[in-house]
Amino acid sequence: MRCPTHRAPCSQVIRQIKVLRYYIAGCALVLGTGGCFILPRHEPPAPVRKSEAAKRADALDSANRAMGLKPYAKLIPATAHSSAGLFQTHRVGDTLYFEIPRHELNKDMLLVGRFARASGGNSFGGDEFTERVLRWEKQGHRILLRTVTFDITADSTLPVSRAVRQATYPPIAAVFPIESYGPDSAASAHQC
Repeated sequence: MRCPTHRAPCSQVIRQIKVLRYYIAGCALVLGTGGCFILPRHEPPAPVRKSEAAKRADALDSANRAMGLKPYAKLIPATAHSSAGLFQTHRVGDTLYFEIPRHELNKDMLLVGRFARASGGNSFGGDEFTERVLRWEKQGHRILLRTVTFDITADSTLPVSRAVRQATYPPIAAVFPIESYGPDSAASAHQC
């Protein structure tokens, strides 16, 4: 028998309606219970906030590694015997490290040597035995210690001043390799 409105057999139309009813019921069930299911929400872990000092230390270590230098914290451990002065010095075992600030480079420094004690005779404790002008320079990954002399000088406005400057070029007294850069970008050179 045919359905008068659809021109298809009635059993076929009834079957399609049942399938459509099941489909609608299934959709209603899924939509109606969608809020009842609790699914765990996986959020990315919150980023760990670093302090400014930790950020600076990380940046310093990565910069040291990029230049092929040792990390400052590994070179100068917390157990190092440190003392402050013109330069910060650190003793690690038998090695002495100098931390030379950038603003102290290329400055003339007067070194005056005095006797702590004397055995008598012509010298006494506190007497001067030497006087020298030193200059610390950075050249590549090295620190140069130069001995500056002022035995010959000339007025900088005179043409002879260039010849005097070239004739009295300061000789290198010592060369120190830069092992690392400190927190304030001070070069840590060492003397064995």
